[in-house]
Amino acid sequence: MSWPGQTLELFAAAQAAIDQVPPAFPLAATVAVNPWLGQSREDRTVAAARMMRVGGGRMFLPRDTVAAMIESGKVSAADLTAAAETFGIDSKTLRHATDESVEPATPLPCVADLAATQTGINWPALIEERFGLWAAGHFDRGQAFWPAPDGSAWTSWRAFASRDLTPGLAGLAGFPGDVAATPTDAQTAFSQACADLGLKPAAAPLYFHRLLTTLSGWAQYARHFGWIAARDGGHDGTLFDLLTVRLIWEVALLNRGGATLAAAWTSRQADFAAAVAPDVATLIDAALQEAVDRGAERRLADLLADVDSTARDGRPAVQAVFCIDVRSEVFRRALGPEPWGVTLAAMSSCTTTTGARTTVPRHWT
Repeated sequence: MSWPGQTLELFAAAQAAIDQVPPAFPLAATVAVNPWLGQSREDRTVAAARMMRVGGGRMFLPRDTVAAMIESGKVSAADLTAAAETFGIDSKTLRHATDESVEPATPLPCVADLAATQTGINWPALIEERFGLWAAGHFDRGQAFWPAPDGSAWTSWRAFASRDLTPGLAGLAGFPGDVAATPTDAQTAFSQACADLGLKPAAAPLYFHRLLTTLSGWAQYARHFGWIAARDGGHDGTLFDLLTVRLIWEVALLNRGGATLAAAWTSRQADFAAAVAPDVATLIDAALQEAVDRGAERRLADLLADVDSTARDGRPAVQAVFCIDVRSEVFRRALGPEPWGVTLAAMSSCTTTTGARTTVPRHWT
């Protein structure tokens, strides 16, 4: 199938947003992933600005936490001065910033957010609940007695949502019919939804990323299918399907919101299209984080400098605890084996069904 140029740009924007999402592997894989993996090619101040816009989250320590570390001596005046110089900030301004409160970060509003403001109905929460109900069944791996039928995520959700009456009870009358009328092909449905939203390619990457953050972690779970497929030289479209699902909700709300919602959405597209750049508050937070990091490095260096490499009374000179994954392998190799007298322990952790975290040490000398 051939697509017009603007649609191809939107496909590329969707892939760019998908690449921003870190994969979340199931517990059976015992793989931990850096939550900032998708932003690993960006400066962390830019990554922080991006995540505030799409999810309202902050990357750096709260300022009152840093203030307490300064008060306790964990962060010194020298640490603050060096961090301030790194970011081109006056050191006194940086120190006084710890006494200032910062407004909570607010993500850019998508159509569901704008519709909630207009109607008083919590559409984001409803979408999250209905989407999660479907996803729990579709992605089930051996827990349910009646597993969901095999098929793509788009096909599965379409079958579910075209029979789900709950959105209509909440005020979105006719939603099952809207879903039933969508194309059976996810790419065609995606293209049509973007056209219905009047979405401009410049606004699409950040907007798509914003939508993916509203799926309660299912985007990260779906991302791991794509990550594995790419590793093996293939391709998986599950997360693209989920993005298409989320777009269908946006279209349905926009179509029922009238001129007021349409005008609000049009104006907000400019915010999504604006270049991602850190503001002054983010730069200050980054500088304070730099001071904290420098303080931690300084204290660790001082501690290691005082270590006697000779074991006493049969006790090792150093006891080190690491995560069991490969990222700490270089440290373990550097510390052991003998004659350093180092006891190493790799910590294997898992999360139980009750949410408790259990840590099991595995020792070697």
